[in-house]
Amino acid sequence: MKTLTKSTSVILALLMLLGVFCAFPMTAGALISGDWEYSVNEDGTTATITGYNGSDTALAIPSKIGGKTVTVIGEYAFYNRRTITKITIPATVKELEKGAFDECAGLSDLTIPDGVSKIGGFAFFGCTSLKQMFVPASAMFIGNYSLGYYNNKGSYAALDDFTIYGSPGDSSCDYADQEGFKFVWLKDSTGSDYFSYNDTTKTLTITGDSDMRDYNSTDDQAPWSSYSMRIEKIVVKEGVTRISAWAFLLCAGVKSFTAPESLKSIGEGAFSFCTDLRTADLKNVTSVETGAFSFCGALTSVKFPKVKKLYASAFTYTGIKEATLPASCASAIGAFSSTDSLKKLKVVNKKCALEGKADDYTYGKDALPEKTVITGYKDSTAHKYAKKYTRKFNYIKEANTMTVTAKKTVTANSKKETKINKAVIVKKAQGKLSFKTNNKKVKIKSIDNLHTGTCKMIVAKGLKKGKTVTVKVTVSAMGSAAYKPLKKTVKIKIIVK
Repeated sequence: MKTLTKSTSVILALLMLLGVFCAFPMTAGALISGDWEYSVNEDGTTATITGYNGSDTALAIPSKIGGKTVTVIGEYAFYNRRTITKITIPATVKELEKGAFDECAGLSDLTIPDGVSKIGGFAFFGCTSLKQMFVPASAMFIGNYSLGYYNNKGSYAALDDFTIYGSPGDSSCDYADQEGFKFVWLKDSTGSDYFSYNDTTKTLTITGDSDMRDYNSTDDQAPWSSYSMRIEKIVVKEGVTRISAWAFLLCAGVKSFTAPESLKSIGEGAFSFCTDLRTADLKNVTSVETGAFSFCGALTSVKFPKVKKLYASAFTYTGIKEATLPASCASAIGAFSSTDSLKKLKVVNKKCALEGKADDYTYGKDALPEKTVITGYKDSTAHKYAKKYTRKFNYIKEANTMTVTAKKTVTANSKKETKINKAVIVKKAQGKLSFKTNNKKVKIKSIDNLHTGTCKMIVAKGLKKGKTVTVKVTVSAMGSAAYKPLKKTVKIKIIVK
């Protein structure tokens, strides 16, 4: 703990007390709006909050009061309000005056918005519940003892383990260095990528033109890991091609993620334990590595239309209910293991691997939850998996494979019924066959089986001798659970003799 010399402490204490006693009389003639006291600034259009007379412990300072825009929190406006635990400062505020929140000992949750240019001396003095402060780059002035100090038996003492978050080279960095506080960067280059964090919007932004560098979950964590729980939005800019391993571990406040078009892969554990993440649109991502979204319990919707490989446990212990493995996906071995919420899985690639060895473990029956209904093509790897482990399976209906050929010209007798073998030949039909012609005197009959073979044409007597009749024959295959129905029409010329 850092302390000042006794003589310096006494002088500063006197100055502070003088400041307090000078400040409070100024509110005597303050304007009132509800529980708030305020004054109108010299420009006539803006206002200063000078006091609060309510009893709420969580406050949202108004951005407008009396028709004026609030731009200043006045001197000692909240002095000694020890029961206040949270204060929301509006984005309109530009200055926090001397002692604005002095001795708010219970205050533990506060964000200084972008645009604040001045943090006056003693602004947060005695706020012993504030263990950290995020200072925006707009803060050009930070007064003495404004952050991280309290009165300890007549001496100004620095709070133990107090941390200031800010941008390198800014006033916050200078203040932390001067007072000996721990300083964590909100902006930095980490190799090929660059990050910045905005505590007002709770947004972490990653920019770059290649892969992010990898981190791990223990001794080489991402530089924003110390405030990962504050992050509510992650923006990865166009140009970044890979999200590194463990990049966003424990970013529990993030609710959605949309990948840039440039992103191709997501590293191991990248979003692990993002427990409030609900949707993820991965766009052009082709590879999702081991545990990338593991333990994202609120994640119910994910899209990966271009993915080629999902590694083991990529989505384990998530809340995903339905997923589609696209035609591009060649492997998803164990990707949804222990994801008991998965009710439906559609597998478009006929050869997509669902079981086998991955990460030194062989996935079989446990590769997918037992209650997952699998949809895929007949005789595909998904179909075989379902049969092997007795899972419910629905077919994706394929195009019917039926082909139809016919004799171009046949001859019929005008005076008696004529039977013409092999007039129509049907092959590889899926489903029951039916035949129809556009002439009542001409019928087609299958002489082999319902799905394939040669067909006999029967021409009734009575067609006019010397005429040539063109008949349209429509062959219909009814399809099946695995195949769509299909109709094909051929033409046959009948010369009547």
